[in-house]
Amino acid sequence: MEHPKRPRHNVAALQDLITEWAQSNISQKQFCEAKNIPLSVFSYWRKKFIRQSTQGQHQPRFTAIVPEKQVWNFEITYPNGVRLNTGTCIDHALLHKLINLW
Repeated sequence: MEHPKRPRHNVAALQDLITEWAQSNISQKQFCEAKNIPLSVFSYWRKKFIRQSTQGQHQPRFTAIVPEKQVWNFEITYPNGVRLNTGTCIDHALLHKLINLW
């Protein structure tokens, strides 16, 4: 016993139908009954088109939060001529150790 093949749906025609439904003032169920389309097929393609149309439009809504710090750029010159420039924030304990190397 062979199963009857389901009819293929034309993607462009479905997009047109979904646009037509969106402009109407009737429910999906009423629209599908009037057009003789299974509601499940209509809903599937509607969701698929929505996903496709919004794909790539979502951008992360992250905001970088940088804690306020005082930036101290230190340059330490040791007696042997070696220079150390921190260039960024530096931990106070590490700075203390670096100063007291000599």
